[in-house]
Amino acid sequence: MTKKSVLIVEDDLNSREGMKAILRMYGYHADVSEDGLQAIKKIKENRFEVALIDINLPPVLNVEITGWDLIRIFRSFNPNIQIIVVSGEKGIQARSQPFNLAGCLEKPIRPARLKSLLENLDGPN
Repeated sequence: MTKKSVLIVEDDLNSREGMKAILRMYGYHADVSEDGLQAIKKIKENRFEVALIDINLPPVLNVEITGWDLIRIFRSFNPNIQIIVVSGEKGIQARSQPFNLAGCLEKPIRPARLKSLLENLDGPN
């Protein structure tokens, strides 16, 4: 089975590179964005099947684009994209209910949890 193409949107360098390394270790194609504007550019230019989106992103050029905003923007370009939110906040799962997400990850990211979420998206092997 072909592994999905994943866009990681994460402002923290260590978290971003860590998730990218985990995904590549499990055979996924992973691309990264460090802010909302960069992520919007990438989603317009590429076809990603999955997005890992940090909910708390910093403003860029005085424009605040949260992870919640990105979910709506990504779906306008690709209604079928599967989205997993990433956050250090507790209770993120309850706040994410209206967004019909593929999953929620709490920081620090556990590689086995990330792998499990992605395998469930791929379906049974």
